[in-house]
Amino acid sequence: MSILLATLISLCGTALTSLMLWPLLRMLSDDMARGLVLLLLLPGLATALWWVPEVHVSSEWGRALLRGLCLAPLALVAPLHARARLAPNLRRAAAGLGADARARARLLWWPAYGAPVLLGAVLALVAGLGGTVLGDLHLPGPVITHTR
Repeated sequence: MSILLATLISLCGTALTSLMLWPLLRMLSDDMARGLVLLLLLPGLATALWWVPEVHVSSEWGRALLRGLCLAPLALVAPLHARARLAPNLRRAAAGLGADARARARLLWWPAYGAPVLLGAVLALVAGLGGTVLGDLHLPGPVITHTR
């Protein structure tokens, strides 16, 4: 499988996982959601870069999707930061002023979340590409030695 195809599959896995996690994170407060994502960020990156290339999966597609699943917290950091900056009653105020769902999406959500979602996608793309390249290099993972 080519590096580009594996990276795109990884990005699709990240997008699917992020879309599944977003409703759960919306139920939490801003601080709790950011804390949860930050707790999962470093283990997810380490898993995507060192553990996923060593997993014996029946297909390269599965390995790329698994890498994307591990990179989902990285893609969610910027949108969660943008959510914390928004006023909590902004959606209700826009609806009260007569904006329908389409107008709110165009005038409120796209300007608020457009750049952070793009930044999260670029970060996940770069990390997925790095994980794919590291996986193709077949570098050994971290070695733990026991000394007495």
